[in-house]
Amino acid sequence: MARPLAQSSSPSWINRDWRITSRWSLNCAKRGIRAEVYLGNPKNFGNQLKYADKRNSPVAVIAGSDEFDAGKVQIKDLVLGAKIAESATLEEWKERPSQFECDRADMVAKVREIIERLMTDKAQIRPEAARLMAFFEAKGAVAVEADILQPAGTFLDLYGEDIRGRAFVTHDPIRGEAMLRPDFTVPVVQMHMSDGAEPARYTYMGEVFRAQEESTHRASEYFQVGYEVFDRDAPIEADAEVFALIQDALSPLSLRAATGDMGLLLAAVRGLKTTDRRRVALLRHVWRPRRFRALLDRFAGRAPLPEGRSALLAKDDPMQDAGPQIGLRSAAEISDRIEALREDAAAAPISTQEVELLDDLLALRETTVNVLEHLRDIAVDMPAIADAVDRLEARAEALAKRGVDVDNLDFEGSYGRTSMEYYDGFVFGFYAETRPDLPPVATGGRYDALTSVLGRAKGHEIPAVGGVIRPEIVLELTAGGAA
Repeated sequence: MARPLAQSSSPSWINRDWRITSRWSLNCAKRGIRAEVYLGNPKNFGNQLKYADKRNSPVAVIAGSDEFDAGKVQIKDLVLGAKIAESATLEEWKERPSQFECDRADMVAKVREIIERLMTDKAQIRPEAARLMAFFEAKGAVAVEADILQPAGTFLDLYGEDIRGRAFVTHDPIRGEAMLRPDFTVPVVQMHMSDGAEPARYTYMGEVFRAQEESTHRASEYFQVGYEVFDRDAPIEADAEVFALIQDALSPLSLRAATGDMGLLLAAVRGLKTTDRRRVALLRHVWRPRRFRALLDRFAGRAPLPEGRSALLAKDDPMQDAGPQIGLRSAAEISDRIEALREDAAAAPISTQEVELLDDLLALRETTVNVLEHLRDIAVDMPAIADAVDRLEARAEALAKRGVDVDNLDFEGSYGRTSMEYYDGFVFGFYAETRPDLPPVATGGRYDALTSVLGRAKGHEIPAVGGVIRPEIVLELTAGGAA
């Protein structure tokens, strides 16, 4: 069962607080509720709630000297509080406060009520997920499953050490380092590469786990229902198929669809008239908009070198006064890196015209039909994107054949840049315009490069596209799932 956090914020009464809160914890354990005690300083009370968020505690029991004297406690429903913080007005918050006072004798019962309600919510999500999965099975998809505990090595190879900050990492004495499943796509691709037929269509459902160290109002665990298509011969039609089926599954909700194409930006960067090293650096950070912009400004001569680098490169022998050598890099590797930095500093800047064309591309925000006209204009001066524009036009035609209203389908040039890094082509999302506080109801896209990386050991790859639906958001929008 979920773990509440019992908090005492009165260090001047620490002995009494410790005895009472320890009894709370014991009483919770007797009722099947895992609990943890945090005796903290009331001046740093925010740290205790941050700790509760980090531990994914659904409930916090708060008591200071006043509460102890009165035989009362404050109970804070952290899950409800996060939801209210996203969308509610002050008046709505007053009608359904997430924090309330109760008698100390009733504390365990009140905590259990909250936790049981949360468990009921999950019990409702699973049937909704099964309903959506059955929809995809009826369209010809094969149901598959993926282990909750995934080998960490694959994800680290794909995304680098940054993934540790976004995933729950653990260690198994037999399997080694592992992660709670951060998504389904990677294990499904691995399964298909192992023994899947072509073309293939898969569907799945289950929880995924994402660490939310900075954005504690976002869920760390939630359900996904997915649909993936592996089709070498008709990738454009597969794009249209996935989008249209997900739109059909969500049609009762009247959602707004947003689309983009990461292939346009990737093609534009690959076509820049600059050094290979700069193109590689920009491509690596396409999915990190701030870092990408900082690099682009520096490579274009709009921003200075990082602090200290100019002084380093000005030295005849930067290693002369460097002190003792530590770390894993050899002296030769360090020298090579310094030489590469010198070459980059001496390289000609990316032209103003190319930077402006990239900015125009990223700023596009129009319907799919209208955006094609703008892209044709940009392609005149940036021919590297011509093939990607042709694919976008062909995809629009395929979507129209499946009944999608492309005349009113939104396209955004920068859409998809903050998603998982494996999307490298068509990307899309579905949103509830009347609930801007909610995350996307569904998202998806093409990930050919991922299949290339994961299939490298077997010497093959296959174009692939897929999408996922969040069934708990569907339930919230349909007042219990009655679509």
